[in-house]
Amino acid sequence: MKKNLLASLALLLLAGCTTGEKIHNVQTGMTKAQVIDVLGTPDGDAVEGNKEQIQYSNRLASGWGWDKGDYYVTFVDGKVVQYGSGQIRSAGAPVTGIVVF
Repeated sequence: MKKNLLASLALLLLAGCTTGEKIHNVQTGMTKAQVIDVLGTPDGDAVEGNKEQIQYSNRLASGWGWDKGDYYVTFVDGKVVQYGSGQIRSAGAPVTGIVVF
């Protein structure tokens, strides 16, 4: 019983650590290293001249649902100039069954 309670608490704490919620901690002027400290390792990176964009793909939008989205951060000369979400995909909650004996 105690293990189940601890596991449930851990899941709740981790649920609040979604990319969709963390993106609000990104600010213009931040460096790439600062953004990675906030959001974690990106899934993609594109560079063109002095512009760079990193992408976080198929990440949870919030800790209270199952929606997933893509998030982007754009840098010019190594500083954040734009950030936000791309497509958010709605997904139903996983099917949970109750077995009665």
